[in-house]
Amino acid sequence: MKLAYKDFKKFLKYRTQRMGFNSFLTNFLTSDEIHNIAAKVYKRELNKIDRNVYERIFERLILLKNYDNRLLSKMLNKKLIRYDQFFLMKTLRLTYDILGLVVAPFFYRKCYFFQLSTNNNIDCKKILATYSKNKAREKVFESNEKFMINDYLIDTKHIDDYEIVSAKRITLSMIFQCIYLKLQFFFISPNDIFEVLIAEDFFDKEFKNKHKHRKIVGALLREGPTTISRVIIELCNKYNIKSCVYYTQLILPTQDLPQIELAPTETSKFILNSDRFIPEGINQDHEVYYLNDYPYEDWSNAAKNLPKNTVIGVQLGDDWYRWLQQSAIDRNIFNSLKDMGIKKCLARPHPYELTMPDRINYYKKLTEDFPFIELDVNNTHEKFLQKISMLITYVPSTLVQQALLYKRQVIVYKRDKNFRANSSAIDVSHGLAKSVLGQSQLSEAIFEFSSMKNQQRDKIWMKFLNELNIDISKQTTINDILEICYAEDIND
Repeated sequence: MKLAYKDFKKFLKYRTQRMGFNSFLTNFLTSDEIHNIAAKVYKRELNKIDRNVYERIFERLILLKNYDNRLLSKMLNKKLIRYDQFFLMKTLRLTYDILGLVVAPFFYRKCYFFQLSTNNNIDCKKILATYSKNKAREKVFESNEKFMINDYLIDTKHIDDYEIVSAKRITLSMIFQCIYLKLQFFFISPNDIFEVLIAEDFFDKEFKNKHKHRKIVGALLREGPTTISRVIIELCNKYNIKSCVYYTQLILPTQDLPQIELAPTETSKFILNSDRFIPEGINQDHEVYYLNDYPYEDWSNAAKNLPKNTVIGVQLGDDWYRWLQQSAIDRNIFNSLKDMGIKKCLARPHPYELTMPDRINYYKKLTEDFPFIELDVNNTHEKFLQKISMLITYVPSTLVQQALLYKRQVIVYKRDKNFRANSSAIDVSHGLAKSVLGQSQLSEAIFEFSSMKNQQRDKIWMKFLNELNIDISKQTTINDILEICYAEDIND
């Protein structure tokens, strides 16, 4: 009975969740068709004028909804999904959205905690606000010597290493506001709406308050796609605080739709790693700072320490739940490695997958079927890249760009002949990365890269860096970034 309940719950989840249909379908649109649909959705959103504040805050969810709807319609037209499956999903989604209105009042008195973690610069009089979501990759500015960093967090429970600043319960007026917004954005869950309303309340008070002997002069946000990041940007503008979005991606804009996000156009400043690639939405009204460097990881030292022997790493997972397709690709790749006599291979699932019991069981079975696989389950990717000499992936991911920066060779295993994932990185790699189709081409590419002399690899790698205008001798630090971006505040 318990197993049947879990199966039914999973059945409902993937039929109501955006892109969830990929988890149970076996036929998909071609890469070209997916790319074209995504491009139209993004361009349409980018070209909208006079968007209101909540259209900007919920932009990511709006993009996902529109993308999902167009994909489903196209798949229905091409008979890749049955009419009964299509209408069942539409019915369940409508029911789920209606239930969102029904359950909104039950959030009454639910409590949220506004929490704060600061770095050690307690003597600094000027504060930069961040919202790292308690992720190590978004805490890169904590080591700076110029500013005090206030890293905020909103959650329904207390998180370790954060201090509770204040608490807020859902009020009746917030419930009515949620219902009003739900009627405008019917596809957004009440939980997402209440989180935005709570964030608006917390950050409005925080930015309005005069901190004793201190002043919030800016906000630093990684890419800024989430709803709370957008709330911070909007309130920064309200209180004349300079918000700044930085990117840990090297290659922007990427052709790898729908992976990218639109740049948050209300942001004051942008920090880009290279002047060769500029995200859509940035224009002459923004302050843009080009580093022509990548200071967020110690990539230059990692590039000097390649493994003596060929060590293959495989990036696992799928960003849109296409797990049946992933399983077939995984077995193609690992069967090829097995046939080549590979004795050990590092494989890295996305950390998010390791929170899902079904995915944990899948990877457990995969390592049983291919004992030479060693799973890398670290929260960050740096150690994984340091251990390998070559990366195989079929996932649209910035890990490809970072692997190239680490001087690791990259093989992109294509789902079909028009597969474009990571094509931007391949185009500027000068041969350090290549795409393959099928097991035969994969084996040939592994042999070719394994035979590459270090001198040849070094030469190709330098061409890749030059393509991005990255100076290996520059060695920009976190302090350098802040001195460039917030020079006026440092000198004030």
